[in-house]
Amino acid sequence: MSLLRHLPRFRALEQRLGDLADREQWSRTRLDEFQLERLNALWAHAREHVPHYRDLATDRSLPDQFGDLGEFSSTVPVLDKALVRDKPEQFFSDEAAPGGWHRTGGSTGIPMRVYWEHTAHRQSLQIRYRSEQARGVGVFDRHAFLWGHGASLAPGWRGGMARVRRAVEDRLRRRIRLSAYQVGPDDLASHLQRMGRFQPVCLYGYSSAVNLLAEAAEAAGTSVPSLRLVTLSAEPAHPWIVEQVGRGFGAPVLIEYGSVECGNMAISDESGRLRVREDHVLLETVEREDGRFDVIVTVLYNPSFPLIRYRIEDVTEHALNRPTAGFAWLDAIGGRDNDFLWTATGGRVHPQAVKHVVEHLPVRRFTARQSGSGLLTLMVEADRDLPPSDVDRTTHLLQEMLGGLPIRVETHATLPSSPAGKHRWVIADPPSGSLPTD
Repeated sequence: MSLLRHLPRFRALEQRLGDLADREQWSRTRLDEFQLERLNALWAHAREHVPHYRDLATDRSLPDQFGDLGEFSSTVPVLDKALVRDKPEQFFSDEAAPGGWHRTGGSTGIPMRVYWEHTAHRQSLQIRYRSEQARGVGVFDRHAFLWGHGASLAPGWRGGMARVRRAVEDRLRRRIRLSAYQVGPDDLASHLQRMGRFQPVCLYGYSSAVNLLAEAAEAAGTSVPSLRLVTLSAEPAHPWIVEQVGRGFGAPVLIEYGSVECGNMAISDESGRLRVREDHVLLETVEREDGRFDVIVTVLYNPSFPLIRYRIEDVTEHALNRPTAGFAWLDAIGGRDNDFLWTATGGRVHPQAVKHVVEHLPVRRFTARQSGSGLLTLMVEADRDLPPSDVDRTTHLLQEMLGGLPIRVETHATLPSSPAGKHRWVIADPPSGSLPTD
């Protein structure tokens, strides 16, 4: 039995999960009332303690409270991601609760910093715990994570401390971490062997990486009989991926929709629809000129860094469906579209590996392009050339991942933005001819 079960945080978790379950059955009227109450409390704090909203309320003569959700959406302007990215201090409350700063994945091309209260961050995690509980998986059941860990790639003592902390937490939480950075045939075979020994109840990971692992399991005739659930996260989970993962592992597949700045926002139900956690976010869909819909998010439970009518730059094909009872649901979300890199020995490297290396550099934006010869050109947007020590460290980490293939780092004053919104930051051409190595 995990020692963490006895901590007050986890002792109170069972009641919290029960509350989350009850809200899933609420009527539309009760959900709207709950959201309006949460929204007005958030707005009262934001207009008094957060610079951006204090100025916005004055400039637009916005009310102290909103009479209904329609008044809110018709009077408060949409918040563009670029403003949050460029001036995060304008969204930081002068009465912020204890918490910490986090960096987003840079799916629009430029990572940004956001602040999460510790209590709000735990609430976001509880959404995942509840979705697993509804499918028979407990918080302390064995989990396998096919994931990365960007903090471990930080330079110096910070990276070392992050690796130690990760190992301790994983052990206490009864989980194994399978690296999603390296996902070539040998890596996948090793991951399946570890899962066979560990016998996890749940597998959680990047959609594309889990799909490769499921393909490998099916091809090898390998089964993990303990698995009761597979959760796909961080990337679009196309229908063909869900089908392959379910077939490869013989377990139900769950889709999680969230982001670093907004937390967990929606979880798929038994029919595959993304059910929005309307007790945590107020989500809108606004029609675009191309007939699709922008996703607009108000995070209702993180007043220390409030994001109100925030354009997350995700797109969906249809408007939000709001039934008379139960949470609203979304169609599939269009998001990140990146390539796997390939190595000198025929392996694959997940695009998140590049992102987690680059996020420790003083840059605004990056694009990584691998040519057919194997050369990886890392183009970064920065105000000045990177220090040689940063270039050397980045080159070494990426070369190690790619089995010695050559790396070139270029600094640019600006890099082009993706016209589609989400930035394609890792692009790989098919290999051709012999592969040079250093």
